[in-house]
Amino acid sequence: MRACIPDRLGDVRFVIIKPALDRAAAVVHRARRIGNPVTLSERDPLLAPAISNDLRGFLGGRVDVAVDAKSNPSSLIKKGRDPIVFPPRSWDLLNEAQRRKPGAFLLDNRLRPEALVDGW
Repeated sequence: MRACIPDRLGDVRFVIIKPALDRAAAVVHRARRIGNPVTLSERDPLLAPAISNDLRGFLGGRVDVAVDAKSNPSSLIKKGRDPIVFPPRSWDLLNEAQRRKPGAFLLDNRLRPEALVDGW
C-alpha cells in the first residue's frame, strides 16, 4: 500500500475486520451427526492457517477442522465433504444452488464497529 500510493497514504483509513460464523452450532451439529471433520475451503495457503485457527475458536474445539487449499470450492460440494466452511473468496465461487446446500456455511468478515473513527 505504501509503495503504491505513497503521496496519498494520509488519506487511507485502515479498519479491523473479524471473521464471523453465524451458524457455528449448526456446523458442529452437522459434523458430529455425519461424522466428518469440518472442511475449510481456503485456497490461499498463507491465509489458511490463520483462518482455520479462527474457525477452531468459533467451533470451540468440539470438532476437527481440515483445510482444503487445493480443491475448487464447487468440487468440495460435489464430493459431499460437508460440513464445509467457505471464506468470502471461496463463497463467491459458488452458485446460488451450491450456497443453499445444507452443508455449506459462510465464514464472513465483518467490520469491528469500535475500529471506525468518528466522521467516517
